[in-house]
Amino acid sequence: MSFWFGLNEKPDDFVIKPFGNVTAKKVQPVDLVNSAKLSATVAASVEVKPEADRFPYRLTNTKSPIGNLVRNENAVLLRNAFIDTSFDTSLEIPESLLAGDNPETYIAQAKGPVTAAFRRHISAKGGRIVSYIPNNAYLVRIGVDGARRLKEWSGTQSVLPFQPYYKLEMKLLEMAITDQPLPVDALLNVVLFPDSESTAVKHLADLGVDVITQDRTPFGTKLVARVP
Repeated sequence: MSFWFGLNEKPDDFVIKPFGNVTAKKVQPVDLVNSAKLSATVAASVEVKPEADRFPYRLTNTKSPIGNLVRNENAVLLRNAFIDTSFDTSLEIPESLLAGDNPETYIAQAKGPVTAAFRRHISAKGGRIVSYIPNNAYLVRIGVDGARRLKEWSGTQSVLPFQPYYKLEMKLLEMAITDQPLPVDALLNVVLFPDSESTAVKHLADLGVDVITQDRTPFGTKLVARVP
């Protein structure tokens, strides 16, 4: 997996970050800031929905509430998945939202707080840290063999493949799962991992995706592209 996609925040653009064959109908963009203010204003008069109702597509292997998971050193907290690595970490993810046999990107979790020794060990196994993931984990670019050797180290709690399912925004995830069609000329925000820019751009071109603009982010190059 060399890149991820997401919703464009420009008012008139419908932009998606699909993994695989993700499609959707055109909808109105969500103003997250104003939505948050509105939620705070009416909180006293609106019944709060249970966590499962508000995030119906969030996967988990534990019944622990979020309040407990944020204090659980073995919990991996992602946008669309809560995973307790003390248990079986397998989740029912649609095949179209899986990274495949060689994801090239993993979630490496330490036993306890992350340390300089843990970071050095990731580097020694050929890995490159992209970002921190709660709790006590890093998103790491690393091959299959390096991931296996990292998992065998005594200071490692778990090494999980980073699946496309984990990163999709809630609205787009619903579109992917319900298999809705993409609008014509839909725009995409595509964020590339720094070590995959040339291959990812070629792959997008092979898919007929037209790159409109290109910019830099702390996580890698961001493209705005149009789906044919």
